[in-house]
Amino acid sequence: MSGDRLGILATAGAVIFGRKGRWHARWTAGALFVLSLVVYRMVTVPATVNRLDNEWYVPTSLSLIEEGNTDLSEFVEIKGFRRSYRIKRLDDQVYNFYPIGTSLVILPLVAVGQEIYWDVPHPKKSRLLADLIADFLAATSVALFFLVAVKLGVSGRLGILGALLFAFATQHFSIHAGGLWSHNTTSFLFLVAGWCSLQSSSRLGWVAGLAAALAVLSRPTAVLWVGLLGLYLCWQNRRQLLGYISVLVGAGGLFVIWALSIYGHWLPPYYQQKTLSFGHFWEALALHLVSPNRGLLVFTPIFLLSLVGGFLVLRRRSEYAPFYLLALAFMVVQWLFIATFEKWAGGWSYGPRLMVESVPAWGLLLLPSLEGVLQLSRWRKALAVAVVGLLTATSFFVQYRGVTDKTVYEWNKKPHRVGRHSHRMWDWSDMQIFRDSEYREKK
Repeated sequence: MSGDRLGILATAGAVIFGRKGRWHARWTAGALFVLSLVVYRMVTVPATVNRLDNEWYVPTSLSLIEEGNTDLSEFVEIKGFRRSYRIKRLDDQVYNFYPIGTSLVILPLVAVGQEIYWDVPHPKKSRLLADLIADFLAATSVALFFLVAVKLGVSGRLGILGALLFAFATQHFSIHAGGLWSHNTTSFLFLVAGWCSLQSSSRLGWVAGLAAALAVLSRPTAVLWVGLLGLYLCWQNRRQLLGYISVLVGAGGLFVIWALSIYGHWLPPYYQQKTLSFGHFWEALALHLVSPNRGLLVFTPIFLLSLVGGFLVLRRRSEYAPFYLLALAFMVVQWLFIATFEKWAGGWSYGPRLMVESVPAWGLLLLPSLEGVLQLSRWRKALAVAVVGLLTATSFFVQYRGVTDKTVYEWNKKPHRVGRHSHRMWDWSDMQIFRDSEYREKK
């Protein structure tokens, strides 16, 4: 690690953990952003990152900036870009098959970032930009997580702990550190909308609505969160409801007009897919939580405390219980919904990719559990702290492997492609977490 990076980490740590002076939430959030960004920039980017479904997000943004349209014809013949199912051809024009939302969210970042890599040819430029922007969004989400925690009445130090757990002990680390996935975008937007909904200002309802609209344009399943957030505002913060709904309706209208102008249908092809199937519903429910190679609680055991947090919220109603109930409802509804997916394994990934969208909600429900630890008697607190420490260390180890060892991704294709051999997701003797470089020699 360079001396400059050590200095940045030391400064961030001093701001976050320093005892002198008045504590400021925004300064601490800024320090958490810097700390997270530096760490995310240091880790090794896995071989699959920004080369799969997400490869055309940055080129679409560049096309909007340079030509004012989403036609990718200027990029599609450049050697090194992968095509096939990732693009949609319409006569002489070419479009990204995947939702446009992420490309819209990152538009200003791409405009600034391309000046950094102005002399780098495509597709390397696009992948470098995607890597940088993914890290920026992920680090910003960590800062937002802390600000949301503070608005929920959590103490500064506990909020910091929760943000650090979210940053380095969850799938947010292993999947979003360098990966410009649609759920990287939606995690950021969920936290923006959540923070706005906790404010008293009616004007922030418009911002929450914009974040919610962009989330749906980035990942259609985000409609679950958007609907639940609307119910929360109706229940707790009606001052923001008008702005929230108005922006959603307006954005939806513009989206339909755009889709009709390009595809001749009110929905783009990606949104027209018939992907629901109940043939594996019960198995999928179990798989997404406890399977050895796709289970959220296996890859992120710290979230066992989120289940405890959900129980505490239901048992001990408080001023902030409605927002925690919103997070809990999203966790449950999203888990049930993805169990109906035809491709219920989630494709090639490190662990439970389909569950990543709800990771901010799981992370926020860590907070009531951590607060509960502080209220225990001396000996029970010591035991609880030991358990929290063990779960944290285990979760960090699993996530660290995902961002530093490319061999864990080989599990998706060796000895058999996971999409065609779904039984491998239940194979405890061949866990993705422990796949190493010697596997090829052993086999």
